[in-house]
Amino acid sequence: MVRSGMLHTIFQHICVLSSAVTVAALCFMPYQGRADTVVKKRIDNGEDAARFVMVILAEGYTASQEVQFEQDVDRLITKLFSVTPWKEYRNAVNLYTLFTPSEESGADHPLDGIYVDTVYDASFDTNNIARLLTVNDAAALRTATRIPEFDTVIVLVNDTRYGGSGGSVIVASVHEASAEIILHEAGHVIAGLADEYTTPYPGYPPGDGEPNVTFQTQREKIKWKNWIPPETPLPTPDVYPESIGLFEGARYMSSGIFRPAYSCRMRTLNQTFCPICAESIILNIYRYIGLIDAYYPETTDIELEPGKSLRMGIVPAPLGESPHRTFFWDIDGVPFGDDQQQEIVLLPSMLPQGVHTVSVHVRHATDLVKTDPTELLGAHQTWIVNKPFCSGKLSGSITDATRGTPISNAQIDISPGIMTFKTDTNGSFICENLGCGVYTVRATAPGYNSFTQEVSISDARHSTIAIALQPTADSFYLHGSIIGTPKGCTLTLSGARTASTTLSNDGRFTFGPLPPGEYLIIATAPEYLFFPPQQKVTIKDRDITQIRFAAIRLPFPAKKK
Repeated sequence: MVRSGMLHTIFQHICVLSSAVTVAALCFMPYQGRADTVVKKRIDNGEDAARFVMVILAEGYTASQEVQFEQDVDRLITKLFSVTPWKEYRNAVNLYTLFTPSEESGADHPLDGIYVDTVYDASFDTNNIARLLTVNDAAALRTATRIPEFDTVIVLVNDTRYGGSGGSVIVASVHEASAEIILHEAGHVIAGLADEYTTPYPGYPPGDGEPNVTFQTQREKIKWKNWIPPETPLPTPDVYPESIGLFEGARYMSSGIFRPAYSCRMRTLNQTFCPICAESIILNIYRYIGLIDAYYPETTDIELEPGKSLRMGIVPAPLGESPHRTFFWDIDGVPFGDDQQQEIVLLPSMLPQGVHTVSVHVRHATDLVKTDPTELLGAHQTWIVNKPFCSGKLSGSITDATRGTPISNAQIDISPGIMTFKTDTNGSFICENLGCGVYTVRATAPGYNSFTQEVSISDARHSTIAIALQPTADSFYLHGSIIGTPKGCTLTLSGARTASTTLSNDGRFTFGPLPPGEYLIIATAPEYLFFPPQQKVTIKDRDITQIRFAAIRLPFPAKKK
């Protein structure tokens, strides 16, 4: 692997050095910070407690260079969120800048005898390594506590020499490659990734605990086995540069330890993160974020009321372009609804009397994650719902006993309780919440004899009835047809009774039952003329069956007014 000597020199030491005073210095009361620190929330995707919070600190910028700092941050943000997996998870991130002016610009260069007065004592030449740029981690972390929920701290140093480091905080200069340093260091700091260099680093502690390195060569024991194609040989020769496999050399060793990909940003800058490293970053982002932004009802111990439904749902976190969310509801462990419901409506009739557990489980699915053993990409919300009463559900249908056709707008009266319902266009009705007991159901419709039936309602049971109404002895029907079968045709009836209907597939229509009297029938349809335009009929003592219209399509559609 060809690498720049400059890059190798700096990164072979990354994540090894950190300030010895950092942990001890953080044992203090909440830090209020300097009064001249300017705090800006540059990316706001919701509550900090439910997002991954980045904090960027200004180092080596004087009071007159605040605008320059913000411009440098702009370039950094643009680069950071153009790279997988950060671009897919931008909505999971909140980002703050904290500008504290320094007395002087830049950073120390001890090997050159240059020292400047800055807020966090930034210095190159750490451990006599020219480009190992470090800061006073404890001071930086104290400032970062101005944002109580911070997860990662980046210190941007106003010096154009190439350099950076990682440890308690991520440090980078404003060199044009500084974003690459930060991306690489974020892999270490956020995801615990190992360097994948092969050049020896004497004294570096051995091991393979990081997610992107392993000593194992047996497929079933490899951490990233879910990513390795079955046909890929293990170990993997360099002739498979596009495959995930087992490439020898990583963690400052050229043999005996393996990495997932031939090339990766943890091995060489300006490369993409390999899928294993990207997956590790994503999993660690999920350690800090919430998948549910809100839920309702906010009270999780609920008592149902008779006759009232309960809306239950969640507001999922909008975490990025890649994840696909699914929602699984269950009641007392039994699946309920489908996987696209963010909300359900719970009816008392659905539950037996007693206490129940209602849960929703949210799962994020993304092609960028294939291994999630601790289910970081999932979350759930639970409510305890008590139904202290007995109730059930009643539904039914009303049809014409003569023709078997549904009767719409028929009236259903249920007593005791004096509840009234109307049938829909399919002749159906439903009563979701009836207390347990025996009820009398009475069905009526114009032109039909009424019908009465008793029904028994049991707890959490769905009772059904089918009622066929007989036309009254003095009611009749009008039957007809339309030649031409126009699309979208509607027929309206006026007279002793008003009604409307549509054509059947064979061009026929029916009105009734109707009382004797005079009626006017009009047919209409877009882009059609009818002959005759209307028909008058008189019902005396029998059905009328010979009503005919002819529909003629207009040669040119009528213009809209």
